[in-house]
Amino acid sequence: MQTMSPVGRAVCLPPTRRARGLRLSLSALSLAVLAGCASFSGNGGMDDVSRLTQASLGQRPQAHGADTSPEAVQARVRELLARPLGADQAVELALIQQPGLQARFDELAQAEAERVSAGRLPNPAISLGRLAGGGLLEVDRSLTIDLLGWLAWPARDGVAERQWRSVQWQAAVAAVGQGLAARQAWVDAVAAQQQWVLQQRLQAVADTAAELAQAMAKAGNVPALTQLREQAFQTETRLQGAQARQDALAARERLVRALGLDADAARLSLPEHLPALPDQPRSLSEAEQAAIDQRLDVQMARHAAEATAQDLGLTRATSWVNVLEAGVQDKHARGEPTQRGAELTLELPLFDFGSTRRTGAEARYRQALHRTAQVALEARSEVREAYAAYRSAYDAAQVHSRELLPLRQKISDEMLLRYNGMLIGVNELLDDARSRAMAAGQALAAQRAFWLADARLQAALAGVPARATDAADLAATLLNDAPASAAAGH
Repeated sequence: MQTMSPVGRAVCLPPTRRARGLRLSLSALSLAVLAGCASFSGNGGMDDVSRLTQASLGQRPQAHGADTSPEAVQARVRELLARPLGADQAVELALIQQPGLQARFDELAQAEAERVSAGRLPNPAISLGRLAGGGLLEVDRSLTIDLLGWLAWPARDGVAERQWRSVQWQAAVAAVGQGLAARQAWVDAVAAQQQWVLQQRLQAVADTAAELAQAMAKAGNVPALTQLREQAFQTETRLQGAQARQDALAARERLVRALGLDADAARLSLPEHLPALPDQPRSLSEAEQAAIDQRLDVQMARHAAEATAQDLGLTRATSWVNVLEAGVQDKHARGEPTQRGAELTLELPLFDFGSTRRTGAEARYRQALHRTAQVALEARSEVREAYAAYRSAYDAAQVHSRELLPLRQKISDEMLLRYNGMLIGVNELLDDARSRAMAAGQALAAQRAFWLADARLQAALAGVPARATDAADLAATLLNDAPASAAAGH
């Protein structure tokens, strides 16, 4: 360790002036330390996550331990499960207790801890040395601070803040994706349950027709071929019923996973029917512009580009000087006065003038701009595609519910009148019952397709995949450049 000569000017100062200077130095140091003490937000950074999620879903997520207590969550879960669960309640349930989503919120809390750590001033380094021999004893002590780190602290604090904001975006995207996944799972579960009920009704018709055909065949009123056809239809209907039952159970389990239910899964009950179609479909007017303004992926891409641009400024500012440290030290030898001095360390840019870091940062900024343009282009296209599918599903479901089903009901009424007037037989009446059950199944399929298309349109307007895992992957992809560039900037 190099030693420096004592600072003679400090020794010559009068005692009162030296004391005043020391107090000023201590005050300045205290202010600097206080300014460098970044603090926690108090709720793990959930405020912005809740705001972004509510803008897309109309509901706010809750992080256990930050926003609410586990006891309050369990009380709300029991309240929601006390009655048949609606679509909005399913979304709420997923947002407040789905374990995978809560794990994402825990990552947010970890990221905030890293932000606070990075937002504080670099710690000073203390070096102690002792040499003894030949009756001599030397004690070297030095206190060194990373002067470049202190000078660049405001910029580095901004980088750390942007990294933390990126993690908040990821958490918001995951929350919106989980909510939409819960809504889709709910539509599937209710539709599958409803289809199973319809299949049971069709099974009752098939059983009645088969029994009637068997009795009439014994009496010689119908040929054996008619009886065989009714038996085959009965068997096919039974197989379809078993498949419908399996589909309903599988859809229910997918919903249980999307909601994060475990011990409370047995208490989950669903409504008997899907919601009726809205009177008017959504309007596409200004949807593309709204998507550009509100889609989370577009906002994330903009955020990443801005973070990269600011990081580029930091890289330019620090590319010439990589290491700059300053400190004080003293040397004490037995029998001699203590020597005090200062130390300054500067890395000489003999082989790397910082051009590599500047070139890399500029390339990352251009990449962020191009990626933002690509995300905006895909956003417009995805919204148009999702809306076209939504509108087609709405029109098809409207035809089934407002035209075909009423027509089928009128036909059934007419068939019943003819049967009562002994103009047709029971076989024709049973055939009509089968046709009406099949028409109800087709209408249910169209209704299910519409609500799934509605959920996909919401996902397109929010800018997230319907599945939470895909949403998290998307966020990581879009925001990968900002943290990487920030890390490379120092």
